[in-house]
Amino acid sequence: MAAASWFSEERFILFPLPKNAYELAIWKVATVAFNYHIGMDEQYYSIPFAYIKRKVDVRLTVNVVELFCEGSRLCSHVRLHGRRRQYSTHKAQGPYATPASAIHPMER
Repeated sequence: MAAASWFSEERFILFPLPKNAYELAIWKVATVAFNYHIGMDEQYYSIPFAYIKRKVDVRLTVNVVELFCEGSRLCSHVRLHGRRRQYSTHKAQGPYATPASAIHPMER
C-alpha cells in the first residue's frame, strides 16, 4: 500500500501537528536552601520560602525551569544561560512578601 493511498484513507482521523515543537525535559530533585533558592547547573532560582529545607522536583527544558512539590507546580522561571551563578528571584516568593499572620510555621 502506497503512502499516498494510506493518507487519503486515514486523513479524516488525523489531528493537525501541534503549534509548538516538543521540548525535551530533564527532571531533577533539589533541596530548597535557606535563601529560598534552588541551585541547578550553577544557576539559582527562587521558590516560595515556605518550602525551605524541602525537596522539590525540577523540570528543566532549554528555555524554562519549573518547580514542583508533591505533584503541584509551585513556580516557573526563564532558564538562565551564560554567566554562572546568576539568580532568578521572584520577589513575591520572599519572606517579606506576605503578612506575618499568613505565614505557616515550618516543620522542623
